[in-house]
Amino acid sequence: MGGCKLHGNIGMGMIAGLAFCLVPASLPVARPAEGAEVVPPGAVVKFTPEKAEYFLGEPTYVLFTLKNEGTEEIRFESGGDRARLGPQRFKFRAWDKAGDEVPDAYDPLGISVGGGFGGVHNVKVGETYTRRLLLQACCRFESPGTYRVGAACALGWSGEGYKRTPLGEFEVVLRQPTPQQAKVVLDRLAAGARKKLNTSTFLSPEFAFKVIRSPVYLPHLIGLTKEKNTKVRLAAIDGIASIRTPEATRELIRLLNDPDEKIVLHVASRMRWRFPDPESRSRLEDLMKSRPGSLPYYRKQIEHRARRVELCWRDDLAQPLLDWATSHLKADDGEVVGWAARFTSRLGEPEHLPLLSLALNRWGPGWRLFRETTQHEASAEYEAYAASFSSERATRRLLLAGAQVPEKPTTTGDAVIWAQALRVLKNFRPEGWEDQCVALLKHPVALVRYTVVENLPDDVPLRVRRVLPELLRDPATSVRAAACRVARKTGDEALLPDVLGLLKRATHRDVIRRAVYAVRSLGGRMICADVCADRLDDKRVAYQMMDHLAQCVLRPLSPGGGSKPIFEDQQEAAKYKAGWRAWLAKYGEQVQDEGGFALGDPRLDRDLFPKNMSWETKDGKKWP
Repeated sequence: MGGCKLHGNIGMGMIAGLAFCLVPASLPVARPAEGAEVVPPGAVVKFTPEKAEYFLGEPTYVLFTLKNEGTEEIRFESGGDRARLGPQRFKFRAWDKAGDEVPDAYDPLGISVGGGFGGVHNVKVGETYTRRLLLQACCRFESPGTYRVGAACALGWSGEGYKRTPLGEFEVVLRQPTPQQAKVVLDRLAAGARKKLNTSTFLSPEFAFKVIRSPVYLPHLIGLTKEKNTKVRLAAIDGIASIRTPEATRELIRLLNDPDEKIVLHVASRMRWRFPDPESRSRLEDLMKSRPGSLPYYRKQIEHRARRVELCWRDDLAQPLLDWATSHLKADDGEVVGWAARFTSRLGEPEHLPLLSLALNRWGPGWRLFRETTQHEASAEYEAYAASFSSERATRRLLLAGAQVPEKPTTTGDAVIWAQALRVLKNFRPEGWEDQCVALLKHPVALVRYTVVENLPDDVPLRVRRVLPELLRDPATSVRAAACRVARKTGDEALLPDVLGLLKRATHRDVIRRAVYAVRSLGGRMICADVCADRLDDKRVAYQMMDHLAQCVLRPLSPGGGSKPIFEDQQEAAKYKAGWRAWLAKYGEQVQDEGGFALGDPRLDRDLFPKNMSWETKDGKKWP
């Protein structure tokens, strides 16, 4: 692929709900639907299933071909469109013989991989471009039959951006497999999975297991989970997870007891949305209230979760899953403990709170909110984080369910639970609670100090407020960041010198961000700008300082980004630092009085901003 460039990701909203203009796929497309991008002259498009018939549940591959029968080269774009189930530049919709539409395979609970590298293809006169596509990436076929499939794409034919282009229709025939035929399909996929191929592609044999979905394959998938080959076992687990029945859920619960921790973690991740989670629903409902613009997205998530639980769950599955969860809160692998805590949060009862406390005792001392390594899966630090985060979260749910708060928190776990109760239980204010807070803010475990700070009531007591300067110098990054948030909440201008001191020495981006917000909320807008300008020649934080400096002087405060590094060398950084110090000395008071300058204000010198920084004005124009 030549001429690669980075594109933004294509959202599902752009290609959902297409009004297809269906024509035979073997003919040139000359009549696109209203508003669609015009297909280049001479482009002959075909969508052809690789086989005349497929079995239900078998990965159904379709060949997209574009032949240039015109007189000029055809340009189109590809890539930049990865999602969880497949490339989203192509969109398929299918209808059965009765005219009923096949459910969309889009999964709002899945992790989408947006963006990615894209590029431009040029098909010369007489040449043909071919692309293999997985039909189940868009259509969730649940019954055998003959289906009419409509296709559309967003290939940026003219370079004018993404527009929907209906391309045609074709038929696909799905037959109900016998158990023996289902086994043949799986054996072929397993043979491919055993080969050392690239497993990151959507067309890999391993990925094909994710779209099986038909219960007829379940017995044979169970057999594949007993193989020695780990790749095959993991793929088979994905196949079981694709089947939305209680029987498949029961098999996943059984596999949680596998001796291989890699298998256990994979199964646990596939169990995540198969059983009820009232807390998750309440969080989504809160988001719907706070972000009305995202109502359709969150409502779709709620409906999708409810439907999945309805299909996958039965109440008699709760006890075996809870038994596994509570027994594995004592596991030696922190990630396993994390999943056990998640399941305990949903299914547990108040009497399970001491088990969570014991898990926090073990893993809490190693917890770090801001991790130092990117090798999360292999690091002890990540294991401690995973176990502690999920256990801490689970304690909140059990406290709301009526679990008893420890009266005298002497252990790490009990201290975390006691601190959580300050916010979770509105009436939890035992005698001497302020003294207890001060004592726990000096606890040797960072998780305890952080949890206390994060759960302080909105009206921070004066005795606790006096400890904030010390917390702003805490050795733990997470505690310093949390202390900034509390300082901002108090509105106590006496804390401004301490927060400024932190801003002058901070190197972590989250601490810098929270310190900036705290300084500005405490009345130090231009002092903040001065500090940011003074640190422009510190290459560790130059990008963050430039970004926050722009937010201090621009109105509205919505700077666009750039890319690192923003300065070529220390000499250039020193030049920008000197330029900003002189500019702030001249215009600082005016910025303070006016609340910032609007984009395009003649007092704003373009040379003060690195070339890779830009903003968008209210009328949609780019500045500078």
